[in-house]
Amino acid sequence: MTKLDYAWLAERGYVKTNGDFDGHFKSSWQIVILESKDIKDRLLAIGEQIKKKYKAEFDEIKASYIKAVLESVPEHLRKQKEYELQFLFHSNGWFLLHCIVCLLNNGKLKEPTEEQRKALSTLITKV
Repeated sequence: MTKLDYAWLAERGYVKTNGDFDGHFKSSWQIVILESKDIKDRLLAIGEQIKKKYKAEFDEIKASYIKAVLESVPEHLRKQKEYELQFLFHSNGWFLLHCIVCLLNNGKLKEPTEEQRKALSTLITKV
């Protein structure tokens, strides 16, 4: 890898480096690797438990968001938008932002530290 490769990875928080690239240089990955499928399945199960526990709250947030979105869409596009809104938790960045803001406002979520912000939104899963 080149200096630029390491700089790019370090800027995003994927690696920490120390030393001089042309001299004694050491890098360490700042990622978590799940050791087995069992660990991945247990982690996903925890996510499912959280989803079930807060289903009513999520449904309430989702309903208010859907209502606001549909009110802003022209009548001839509503069916299409209703279809898209089925998949809010999978692919709708605006809805996820809306949820994060709600959770921040009610104290259930706190803002990340400066160090956590660098690579916070990066999640790679192997299915």
